[in-house]
Amino acid sequence: MLQKPVAQGIYEIVYSPRQRAVFVASAGGRGEAADPARILKLDPETLDMLDEIALPGRGFGLVLDDAADRLYISDATEATITVADTSRCRVLGQVRLTEKRVDANGREGFPFHCRELAVDPAAGLLYAPCHSMEDSVLCVIDTTSLEVQTRLSGFGFVATGIATDPARGRLFISNAEGQLFTVATQGPQTGGPQITATRATAGDQLMNLALDHQGGRLFATDQGHDFFETLWARHRPGYQRKGPGNQLLVLEAATGEEITRLPTGTGPLAVLYDAGRQLICVTDRSSGSVSLFEGESYALKDRIALQGHPNSLALDGQGGVLYVTVKQGETGTPDAPDQVARIPLAG
Repeated sequence: MLQKPVAQGIYEIVYSPRQRAVFVASAGGRGEAADPARILKLDPETLDMLDEIALPGRGFGLVLDDAADRLYISDATEATITVADTSRCRVLGQVRLTEKRVDANGREGFPFHCRELAVDPAAGLLYAPCHSMEDSVLCVIDTTSLEVQTRLSGFGFVATGIATDPARGRLFISNAEGQLFTVATQGPQTGGPQITATRATAGDQLMNLALDHQGGRLFATDQGHDFFETLWARHRPGYQRKGPGNQLLVLEAATGEEITRLPTGTGPLAVLYDAGRQLICVTDRSSGSVSLFEGESYALKDRIALQGHPNSLALDGQGGVLYVTVKQGETGTPDAPDQVARIPLAG
């Protein structure tokens, strides 16, 4: 295993088989001498920097359309998505998801913010669940025109997780009051996306989702962060917490019914399913580890300790390597670069 300092303020990570490179989003550091916001292109073996893409804003979430050499980067602070060319390492354009508004208290700001992204290359659509304390929104972007095609509301309190299932014309979104939404990507009446099911789960803070396309299972991290108690009291008075979190929910994708729950380390955040190795990977952000579960028996196969707070995951499926971004502080250490870990997988 290799763990290496990379840059300040790194967040999500993707692996490109086409470029044979790892791309990491860096929101940059703080202060006058801080690192700028950029995308880092890393060697997948050594994690040395090969190139970089300067960003017009900050970089947080990532999704890759590898066949088109396109990387989509969310800026949670400015409600924008930047589009970059991975072959030429340059910015192609930017999408604004919404404009600032003045709320009832006279404060100006964006009505929602975006972190996670998903892309359907065949349909030419980019999906961005945008979280709000009041009513979260799904933005659907045309990847050719780079314009928002649809803003679909109704996703409740702090929707973040997303998993797409293009073969069945649906996607899934989760939120921080334990709800799972099924969305038909082409609604039968409107010709646009439509929520077809809203289901309550045994979790509370469903931060990220992964889909087992062949087995029809959804994996959802239930984080269990105490900070949400304050948010619920302010924005969802009367909400009753269902459990302590720190678990992975395994659900039937078709019905939302629970298959099982797996205890993770503290503060599970990202989840990735390696179908080839039948492996479920989870970052335990607060306890500083990555949990690996067997995909059929759900047994804990390994719990890998890392130096810091594991955040996001990417997979080189053919090479059998897991890549992990690792924060060097609960919210990032201003003067220390965050790190990337390279973990070879057995089998």
